[in-house]
Parts: sequence; C-alpha cells; structure tokens
Amino acid sequence: MQQQSYAYGLNHWDVNPDLRQVLACNWPEYTSHQADSPRFGELPGRDVREVAYHLEVLTVSRLANAIAGIGIARKAHLEVLERVRRRRSFVRPLVDHPPIRRDLTAMAARLAGGLVPGFHAARRFQGAWEERPPYSPGTTMPASCPS
Repeated sequence: MQQQSYAYGLNHWDVNPDLRQVLACNWPEYTSHQADSPRFGELPGRDVREVAYHLEVLTVSRLANAIAGIGIARKAHLEVLERVRRRRSFVRPLVDHPPIRRDLTAMAARLAGGLVPGFHAARRFQGAWEERPPYSPGTTMPASCPS
C-alpha cells in the first residue's frame, strides 16, 4: 500500500480497502453503521483549518498532561512529607534534619513554579475558546480553504 496523508479529506475507504475488514473484525456492529460512515477527513475541516484543529486538540492534551503531572508530583511530595514526619533518625524525626527540609522545600518550590504557568496557559487557552482560524488579526487563509 502506498503511503498517503490522511489529513486532507481523503476517502479512507478507497485508500485502505482493508479498513472495512479491520473495523468489522474489531467492531461487529460496524456493518449496521457502515452507510453512516462519512469520509474521515471531512469531519474536522480541510486543508489549513484541519491542521489548526489538530493542533488545538494537541494543545489541550499537552495542557492536561502538564497539570496532571504537577498533580502527581504534588501527591508524591505529600507522601514523602508524611513519611519523613513518621520516620526517626538519630532520635529526631527525619523532617527535623536540615538536608531533608531543604530538599522538601526545593520540591515544594518547583511544584509551585510548575503549577502557576500550567494554570496560566490553561486560562489563556480558555480565553481563546471562541477564536477560529486565522487566529491573528491581519492574517488571511489561503483561497483553497472553505470559509
């Protein structure tokens, strides 16, 4: 099979005839919905706009992963904090040792430093929710793009 880009409104059924068999094998009810299946590329848009839509979805994914990563790191920080409060070394709790305090403080500062830009980026993205391509004033879309 030749390599082709699926990004520009191609009819995937013509490009990859095995796709129907794969769908029928993995999704037995597919045959009852087969007539309703549009061309995959026509769903989001065409040409430059489709790339813009894909990049928007990618941005949402990156924002979600960044904030989720900070949440996981915060959970790890809280678990370490609880553990060093319970553990003792040389008669004192671990949390009272200066190197442990320094490391925990540095970790908390890195968490705060990562959370602020993550939420700032999410807020800016949310503010641009109603924007449509072209995003910047003064830019124009190619004549080949439908409006």
